[in-house]
Amino acid sequence: MTIDEDTALAQLLHQHVLDVLGRLAETGEPDTDPDAVAAFRDAVLPPAPVTLPVAAGLFVDLNWWLDACDDDELDPDYAVKLLEESATLVQGLPEARLERLLATVATLAAGETHPARRYQFRFVPYAFGLLDDEPDLDEPDSLAWTPPADRAPIR
Repeated sequence: MTIDEDTALAQLLHQHVLDVLGRLAETGEPDTDPDAVAAFRDAVLPPAPVTLPVAAGLFVDLNWWLDACDDDELDPDYAVKLLEESATLVQGLPEARLERLLATVATLAAGETHPARRYQFRFVPYAFGLLDDEPDLDEPDSLAWTPPADRAPIR
């Protein structure tokens, strides 16, 4: 892929994250904690524009957070709906973009020092139906979403 194609993919992923967070902030759902949404948004969103690795990391972080939210932070049914939307987005990518995304996520996984985030980088592509074979992963002690500031490597 070219730099322009990487930029387009990064913009697509970044916009998806922004759209989901915007919908969460606007829903007024009784089972959505606006403080939890704001805390997540404030912890992860960098200033735009973002590179493909940053956008892929944001995408994985969003879906990790949605999957790990407490029921008092976000209605589980709504979280599943949003996870399904994320899966649909990446399942619909053209083959070249999908391969680039998978390669970027694999590179991020290889360099990630936080075990739960590394696990997410390796598991999300399978969970979203992008890989046929389930990865052979050791599940970390905790799969709770961890804000970037608290992601010191756990040894």
